[in-house]
Amino acid sequence: MRHYRMVTSMISLCGAVAACLVFTLPANAEMFYDVEIKTIYEDNVIGLLTDKRGGGKTDSSAAGPVMTSAAVGMGNNAPRNTGSQPRGDFSAYLFADIGDSRDVSRDTSLFLAASAEHTSYATFTEFDSTIGGLGAGVGTKLSDRVTARIAASGKIKRFEDSQRNSASYGGNLMLKEQITPRLFFKEIYEYEKNNADSPQYSYVGNSISIWAGFLATPRTRVSLGYNVLRRNYDDPSGFFATSHTVSAALEYELAKRWYFDAGLDLVTNHASEPSTTAEDNILSVGIRYSY
Repeated sequence: MRHYRMVTSMISLCGAVAACLVFTLPANAEMFYDVEIKTIYEDNVIGLLTDKRGGGKTDSSAAGPVMTSAAVGMGNNAPRNTGSQPRGDFSAYLFADIGDSRDVSRDTSLFLAASAEHTSYATFTEFDSTIGGLGAGVGTKLSDRVTARIAASGKIKRFEDSQRNSASYGGNLMLKEQITPRLFFKEIYEYEKNNADSPQYSYVGNSISIWAGFLATPRTRVSLGYNVLRRNYDDPSGFFATSHTVSAALEYELAKRWYFDAGLDLVTNHASEPSTTAEDNILSVGIRYSY
């Protein structure tokens, strides 16, 4: 119930921001928003990176569905879950964002967006989380086929395990090449500094993603992606977790602005001290409204 109230409050805040934008939008401005709900099954829940589910459109400036990885218990420190003892679970994921994009020249625009997301696990509720964020950046057209976006963002994260509660900041850079009207490539670099209540969950994270998308039919898009993510933790010194994720995504337009999304993520995670490797296969299906 506590997490539900937090999500409701953040979505209400997004609604208030939307109302302000509606009454202040100039002729060269455009409002956008997305709402999505997913059901997810993981055959081996690995917990430290369950805050990296991504959200919104597959071809947006977001880093894509970077999935979970984690660490195991070390010495006298609090235990961390690396997936070394396989255990599957279902979860529900709710995501919403809203923003405003304004042209400043023929090829350049500025944007501001607020987001809220919540994850609830059926069994392993210690991984439940609620995250609110705010981001701003600039997008520009480099050529007829190449666009670039750079953004800065901040997030407040709340977990069932209060040691993980944190505030983070970071940024990302995206390049997108529209090879043909039906085929695109996308590359993303993302940086995050996470400051948690416990140093065991404070880290510096860097990730790189590569995506290819193909419009198979006027209503169907298929995407393939690869992501590598490394997080260096404050405690103990020298501890890190690195995940490699291969992803496949399907987007089908059910009706105007309504989409069915399905995804498969194959995650391999390596954690140091002690050295452990775990795999997690993640299947998701969901419905999204995108404006």
